[in-house]
Amino acid sequence: AAPTGSLAAREAQTTPSNTVEYDCEGLRITLAVEGEGEDARARFVVDGATLELPASETAQGDRFADVDGNAFWRHGGDEARLRLRDQHERNCTRVY
Repeated sequence: AAPTGSLAAREAQTTPSNTVEYDCEGLRITLAVEGEGEDARARFVVDGATLELPASETAQGDRFADVDGNAFWRHGGDEARLRLRDQHERNCTRVY
């Protein structure tokens, strides 16, 4: 069956409310954070691979990192940093 309703209504049904989009120096990611505190996890797709990073201690903001060297750190309202294994750290800006 063909989709009905407005595009915005259809997208609202398929995009979880806990997702935020970021542009990380040309690399676009949609980040979903689940859970709270030390049980929180960040999930996003990069180059077709899904990364799921557990919460990591930080003095400021929300940081998620794994043992492979991947990390995502949100600080401030719309700014973040992304480090993927064997790549340089990227500055990220929230996309509205």
